[in-house]
Amino acid sequence: MSEPFHDDLRIVLDLLKTDRVSLAKRLGLAVGALRAWEARGAPLYGRLALAALAAGLDPDAVFGKQTARQASCNDCSDGVNTVTSANRADD
Repeated sequence: MSEPFHDDLRIVLDLLKTDRVSLAKRLGLAVGALRAWEARGAPLYGRLALAALAAGLDPDAVFGKQTARQASCNDCSDGVNTVTSANRADD
């Protein structure tokens, strides 16, 4: 059986030599969201982001985070149209 998430979080905090407030900022989360993860367990994307930070990597670079403009671009300069829920006919 795996360790409780709060133990994993404590390990990451120790590795990064940081506190919950700073970690929440690095993850782009509210401190309350991080505390909820601590109480109930983090979703997979949260665990992956923490693993990336613990490995010394930037989660946004690792997972290819897009800006809101890139994610919803309907007329991109590269000629590829992105399908979003706003322009999908079958939604």
